[in-house]
Amino acid sequence: MAANVLGAVVLVLAVAVTLPQFTRTVIRGGTAGLSFVSLGNTTVSSTAWCVYAVLEGDFWLLVTSLVYALGFGAVTVAYVARTRQPAGWRWVAGWLLFVSVAIAGSVTDVFPLGLSVAVVVGAVAWGAPQVVKVWRSDSVTGVSVTSWVMILIDASLWGVYATLSDLPALAVWAILAVTSAVAVLSRVAVLKKHGVAAASV
Repeated sequence: MAANVLGAVVLVLAVAVTLPQFTRTVIRGGTAGLSFVSLGNTTVSSTAWCVYAVLEGDFWLLVTSLVYALGFGAVTVAYVARTRQPAGWRWVAGWLLFVSVAIAGSVTDVFPLGLSVAVVVGAVAWGAPQVVKVWRSDSVTGVSVTSWVMILIDASLWGVYATLSDLPALAVWAILAVTSAVAVLSRVAVLKKHGVAAASV
């Protein structure tokens, strides 16, 4: 019962995470401070989580991952359309290849833990590029602060959900995701302290 309640909450939070960044990038065209590698890897990782959820038979994880995959997929496409030459596309292609091999390994039982490893590493694959990008950027107006606050809350709740549902890969992912969110929000706070404009939505 508690797991179902948490599942419904994190589904709502998934919309709260994706909508602000979708609005800022897709509708308003804001890209400053955004990492294409992070966006692309998030889309790939969310798709991997969909497969993981199907294999584990977890409904809430599946529908939430679908929201992430579709939402950040749209943001990624909008970013490419506006920047024309996204830096780091080879990293995204490499991550897609790695995840594809991991999924194949798990489905065929050649490497049963392949997908579990991929979804955990995915937290670094999408989190680290954005952390590096914001800490190297003088402007982060394209980054939705609201989305990252929601990611912080969302990942924390996923950690609890993972404990209740006995999903260790999700628990490790949650810890890494929280770390990334704190790092991004810390940079935004530093820039605001120095009078640099930052997105609030």
